[in-house]
Amino acid sequence: MAYKLVLPKFGMAMETARVLEWKKEVGDHVEKEEAVVSVENEKLTTDIASMEAGVLLLKVAQIGEKYRVGDTLAYIGEPDEKIEAGGAELGRRVIASPLAKKIAASMGMDISKIAGSGPNGRIVKADVEQYAKESSLPETDAAACGQMPASEAQAEDKAGYTDIPYAGMRQAIGSKMLQAWTNIPMVTNHVKADAGAVLDIREAINKDVDDKDGRISINDVLLKLTVVALKKKPMVNVSLTGDAIRVFNHVNLAFATALDNGLVAPVIRDADKKSLFQISAEAKSLIEKARSGKLTPDDISDGTFTVSNLGAYGSVDEFSPIINPPQAAILGIGRIVETPVYAGGEVQVRPIVTLSFTYDHRVINGAEAAEFIRILMDMFSNPIRALCE
Repeated sequence: MAYKLVLPKFGMAMETARVLEWKKEVGDHVEKEEAVVSVENEKLTTDIASMEAGVLLLKVAQIGEKYRVGDTLAYIGEPDEKIEAGGAELGRRVIASPLAKKIAASMGMDISKIAGSGPNGRIVKADVEQYAKESSLPETDAAACGQMPASEAQAEDKAGYTDIPYAGMRQAIGSKMLQAWTNIPMVTNHVKADAGAVLDIREAINKDVDDKDGRISINDVLLKLTVVALKKKPMVNVSLTGDAIRVFNHVNLAFATALDNGLVAPVIRDADKKSLFQISAEAKSLIEKARSGKLTPDDISDGTFTVSNLGAYGSVDEFSPIINPPQAAILGIGRIVETPVYAGGEVQVRPIVTLSFTYDHRVINGAEAAEFIRILMDMFSNPIRALCE
């Protein structure tokens, strides 16, 4: 019997995924654990592999379409095995082009009753029109067939804008941020810190290091300082789980990473057990995986705290980051700006950075938040000991 390649569940919150690309064509041989199709789930692009060897007999899923966990995406089996497209084995999912769906909806048709003539039984425009004729339904006009009248087409050309689909990663991020903003009573504390010592120690560490991959970035230092501060103030490294406040005894540090189509927050696991150089190397590796679309569900799961550093853009002084549930806090970091400050009885120009700490006021009170920020500020003034931990 042919093996069903189904959409697996990649995370607790996952419900659907969109098909992006087929790695195999019908008739191709598939090895066990070889990738067959690529899908987009929330913030990830993931390859789905077959758990059995065989030949790709039938593609059920269509590129660009969204499917639910457990839906059949393809069939893999022996070369001479027959799978009837549209048969009972394919379940009740209707495979149809967007245009066919639009026409059927405009005419009040039940599209599931229409036989598809396209690849893998896909229902296309011609199938809907033929069904309409056979059912003695009114002839479809230009609008019903999805063809825009000339006057409307001309108006669209003059509209002066382009609509970009709100879907995929960007939609997933938007939904999660809206949920967080709606359900979490967030408070953000802003404070300015002197980054002079941080810049000096980073310069000293990188002295005579020509290899780009071996150099420590400002972000690496900030991640390490945040980890040490969290270990000193564990009541900030928490999560609300129903009727309990879960205090983590480890730091899985997530850090926001911008992509062309959205944002991800890969996680450095057990960051509290890693040196500055280990954190730097792992952060570089995760950033590369993110930008090449190779992050796995494990790479972005189980974070206990997030850092969002917008300083590198040179255009943001301070902002109010939104908590990434189920975490209870997030640290935002702005750009470092040469600023006149009064110190030691005189006005000096110092590199100043703004730290923005957003926290869930249900589980972290104002005093705890202030203590965490104070610890972090002290580390900025004297980072050597923290960086050695």
